[in-house]
Amino acid sequence: MPGTLFLETDQPAELLITKDPSREKPSIFVLNPRTLPPPKIYGSEYHDPGVTQIIVSVGQNLYEDPVLEGKTARSFSEYLTSLTEDIRKFNVKGKKPAKIGLLCPFRASLNDFDMRKLASAIGFTGQYGTCQKEVYGPDGERFGFNRIVGYISLQNIHLSSRGTGRSCYEGDYEPLKKQYQKRMDELKQEGLEGLPQRIKLIEEAGAPSLVTLREWEKVNEKFRRYLKEKNVSVYDVLGIDVLEEMARGKKMTEEEMWQSVKLGTGSVEESVSRPVLYYHSHCFRALLFAENNRNATKLVEEIFPKGTITHSGSFFPSTGGQPALHSGVDPFYCFQKGE
Repeated sequence: MPGTLFLETDQPAELLITKDPSREKPSIFVLNPRTLPPPKIYGSEYHDPGVTQIIVSVGQNLYEDPVLEGKTARSFSEYLTSLTEDIRKFNVKGKKPAKIGLLCPFRASLNDFDMRKLASAIGFTGQYGTCQKEVYGPDGERFGFNRIVGYISLQNIHLSSRGTGRSCYEGDYEPLKKQYQKRMDELKQEGLEGLPQRIKLIEEAGAPSLVTLREWEKVNEKFRRYLKEKNVSVYDVLGIDVLEEMARGKKMTEEEMWQSVKLGTGSVEESVSRPVLYYHSHCFRALLFAENNRNATKLVEEIFPKGTITHSGSFFPSTGGQPALHSGVDPFYCFQKGE
């Protein structure tokens, strides 16, 4: 596991690293005084050019030898420069594709190393998940990057109940719109406001469980409207607890009965005792998921440049190992409803 040692100095200094100073020459690194704010970290790496990251031997020769090349320590930038040169020696024939993206979530710089050199040598044509002017602006052309379209990610923002997901499922998309607009404003700051995007909306996600959704009253209101549109009898979708109260003599009008209807739990027991509720709860959950994706896509098309489209990682329209059979939901039907 990598360790982090922060050294602060107001004077130029040298860091010497060695396993045994009596037997080997130390690796020497010049450290410059830092006047900038604390460095930002992205995906476990410091990309600030004012930071010097150093790879130090811990005795795992099988993994270390190709990286350290016999040294006790080596700067990350030095290693990346050497790696780029080694890759270029392959001298692969042909040219990079123009109509598909060979992508990597690299940042334009890592410490004082220009990561565009390594990404270009490998054959990547663009960034994934981020969109920087160093890659998609005019300077990216000399590295062979495809500057026709970007590939940012907005994955699961509209789906996660820890974020804006609940408000979206309940029909309020203003919080989501603000987040999408914020990302668009960031692109404008990079000078990339006219660049169409291929935006990932979903990554290994589906709708919240029925146990969660049935606690959200606005979603239950949608469910009741759905049932009425399907001409479902209210007696087939009342909960067991309500039926027991009515059996004990409680009087309820039909509207009062409808107001007591909630999404089912989707349990095996419910599939036996209340099969109509079980079936329609699962169908509604999948269609609610499709509706949410459709509305999020419309927002994307409204906010981002013309030509922007959304796409998905793996998605879970239903529960269970056999979604179409287990829940009565055909995933392709979800795509149709999601437009």
